[in-house]
Amino acid sequence: MTALHLVRHLQNVPPQEARLLIQFPDFRVADVDHPPDPRPGGAGDFRRLKTFVRRGATEGSDYFYVIAENILQGNGYSSTEAPPYTLNSVRPPIMPYFLAGGFALLGVGGTVALYLLLGSLIPLLGMRLARTLTPSRFVYIGVGLFLALEPYGILFSTIFYSETVFTLLFLSCVLFLFRYFDTYRWYDLL
Repeated sequence: MTALHLVRHLQNVPPQEARLLIQFPDFRVADVDHPPDPRPGGAGDFRRLKTFVRRGATEGSDYFYVIAENILQGNGYSSTEAPPYTLNSVRPPIMPYFLAGGFALLGVGGTVALYLLLGSLIPLLGMRLARTLTPSRFVYIGVGLFLALEPYGILFSTIFYSETVFTLLFLSCVLFLFRYFDTYRWYDLL
């Protein structure tokens, strides 16, 4: 939606919905059923939208999604959405390649489901780690509940940020490190 379309659209939108559109200017409005409501403040056109898609709902703002799409399209490791595709030397490669593999094998919807599954493993790993540190059942169940209900953890498990994968890998590594201290088996460090 261009700025001119947004201004024309905001003329016919109630103030609450107009504030939402101004706060998130990267909203895209697609597939409008009917022409805009000509009445001042009328929201008929806003309610008749078949699709109201906000760009970035699952993409995140750290360009991992864009880099993964560019990898799949053969444009290289670039966070640029249009030519010339310049190399991104800031982002580490694990997350974009993880997303690109998920997109190639499962599609975007399947990758979102996989990401939700990974996010739901974090409370279980946290409980397991707390159980290794303390015998108190109250503590490790409390840790699991806290990690399961923590708002940012829930939010980040629905957006393609690296925090979910990093937290899962970090908790796994710490858990295997504690296991190594108990057993002294070298393969627990791998």
